[in-house]
Amino acid sequence: MDNSYIKLSRKIMQWEWYKNEHTKNVFIHCLLKAYWKDTKIEGKIIPRGSFVSSIGKIADELELTTAEVRTALKHLNLTSEITSKGTNRNTVFTVINYDLYQANEQAEQQTDDKQIANKEQTINKPLATNKEYKEDKNIKKNKNAICKKDYENLFGELWKIYPNKKGKGQVSDSVKKRLLKVGRDEMIRAIERYKKELEKDEWRIPQNGSTFFNSGYVDYLDENYVPRKSIEKQKKNSFNNFPQRNYDIVELEKRLLDGTSN
Repeated sequence: MDNSYIKLSRKIMQWEWYKNEHTKNVFIHCLLKAYWKDTKIEGKIIPRGSFVSSIGKIADELELTTAEVRTALKHLNLTSEITSKGTNRNTVFTVINYDLYQANEQAEQQTDDKQIANKEQTINKPLATNKEYKEDKNIKKNKNAICKKDYENLFGELWKIYPNKKGKGQVSDSVKKRLLKVGRDEMIRAIERYKKELEKDEWRIPQNGSTFFNSGYVDYLDENYVPRKSIEKQKKNSFNNFPQRNYDIVELEKRLLDGTSN
């Protein structure tokens, strides 16, 4: 980086003096005039972010009156943007937060050097041979193949013991992988629990296989399973479920004839 340009953030548009034309122009002018590194002037070191000038010179450079420049500098001094210190021959103006407006060139240079070093390391790193590339590709391919073989085998085993074999094609690979993570033993226990409930509640129809393996099994896993009581069938009659009584018809007729029905 050299002194050929400055950085100007778009945040300046939210700055309180942005709409004040003279104050804004004087501030940007000070940013442009400020030394980007410590500079020696007539045997005196002027620090980075400062510059030597005068109100009259700034007025000439911006084609403003000295009163307009002086008012702008008062604004900037009021909000701690610019300070000025006069001497017998000139004035040293300082942009107070210069390092916030302009990046530290030394830090940037270190960053640039690091990036260059990383690029050189990448460039100098030997490229993998065609054989090495194929071997690496085959390793990854084999790992994927092993994984798929594992979850396909498990799903095939579980499907065989599940009672309702409908919707097999609706069970995706991602679901099968999830079943593999649950584990063979726990999945078998989940299926057996579900089957026992079906045996107790004869009225229940088993879920389609796709429904059970996509989500239904979750309720029957070790951490979620709560045994359910079977619902017994109750015999119903045509009289609103009043209990039925067994009558001896012959005995009843005899009582009616003898007048002893009561």
